[in-house]
Amino acid sequence: MNALLWTARILSVFSSTLLLMFLFGPEERLDPSMNELISLLFFPIGLIIGFAISWFRVRIGAIVSLVSLTCFYVWIVTSSGSFPSGPYFIGLASPAILYALYWILERKKTTAL
Repeated sequence: MNALLWTARILSVFSSTLLLMFLFGPEERLDPSMNELISLLFFPIGLIIGFAISWFRVRIGAIVSLVSLTCFYVWIVTSSGSFPSGPYFIGLASPAILYALYWILERKKTTAL
């Protein structure tokens, strides 16, 4: 069980680092439009905040990350009319899924006792 938690933690650090590099990289401009700003609040900012919370409160952090990802997809679909293509957003958010899986498995283990 600890292997799943530590895998999620290591992947969340990797994912957060990569997202911050994309966000603040040398080729990025720091004057997003309102639509882009709202998208950025959900992904990657909300996702990274959820990852950080997950280090201390797995359930709450997983929920924050997954809700942020869901809100990001809903916002993109409603604002642009199209669904984001490619596995990249889900891939970068995969630690949130691992945190949620860890929480579910831990909860089942404690209720089975």
